[in-house]
Amino acid sequence: SSIGKEGDFEGFVDTLFNRVKKRSLVFIVSDFIGEIDLKLLSKKHDVFAVVVRDRFEEDPGELGYLRLIDMESAKSFEGNIDGGTVKRYRRALYENDDKLYKQFRKNGIRFAKIYTDEDPYLKLFTRMR
Repeated sequence: SSIGKEGDFEGFVDTLFNRVKKRSLVFIVSDFIGEIDLKLLSKKHDVFAVVVRDRFEEDPGELGYLRLIDMESAKSFEGNIDGGTVKRYRRALYENDDKLYKQFRKNGIRFAKIYTDEDPYLKLFTRMR
């Protein structure tokens, strides 16, 4: 089970960089929330980032009082998800994505955002052309 185990992107990138000797096309699939730096990997390989999100994850709306558990860190949050909270969350997610996409563009990393209700093959095919 991966509950309570945080993703180690830095270790993942270092491992790929050191073990895959030949220039390759590398697909990385993630929600890409948080600090993720693919600059080193993009210097050696052609990197294609696939950002997978659920529409609800990006626009949850006012949910009232909830108890949430982070599946990676196993930390929990209990509180009221009101309009102000949702607005701050959306702003933080927008800032995360803006920084991420700038990093991708700066380092020549191709990327696509795929929502869970979309056909991933069709979306990837059109983005890779």
